[in-house]
Amino acid sequence: MRRSPHGLVAALLALCACGGSQFSNHVFEAGDLRYRLGDPDSAFRLVDIDDNDVSYFDPQLGTISIHATCEGYDDVPARALLNHLLFGTTNRKEKLDETVTLDGRGALHTVHELALDGVPVTLDIYVLTKDGCVFDFSYVSRTPPPPAGTEAFRTLVAGFSLLSSPGP
Repeated sequence: MRRSPHGLVAALLALCACGGSQFSNHVFEAGDLRYRLGDPDSAFRLVDIDDNDVSYFDPQLGTISIHATCEGYDDVPARALLNHLLFGTTNRKEKLDETVTLDGRGALHTVHELALDGVPVTLDIYVLTKDGCVFDFSYVSRTPPPPAGTEAFRTLVAGFSLLSSPGP
């Protein structure tokens, strides 16, 4: 029996305990942290997923998640941070590995085909360190990913702008 990756992702959906955070007009705010995202302008709908700042979901396209950490992380290379995001996955096949510029800084961008709980998925990830914070942007979809989902994700990421941070 083959399980749907979207069923697994949907099972992860829960109310977020994001005390004091808000997301409005594509701007996320939590304390001194403020950042803007591009408009995915698609079928994705905003959802709450634990441990993420902002998440979008569509049963046909997949899940987009954005998370920032500004405290309690070591200043380590983006590759090590990426490897942390890949924990628990198997059968990894790297399809893309590049450095891109996001908000004036170099960011690691990778695409992997892999298995998550035995289900084949594609994981598109950007990792950015800026002003004392680490930002990870991820898009989980079926394999191969739907072009509309990839386009929406990349539009959201391309529109990223850090407005303020609690970092140095």
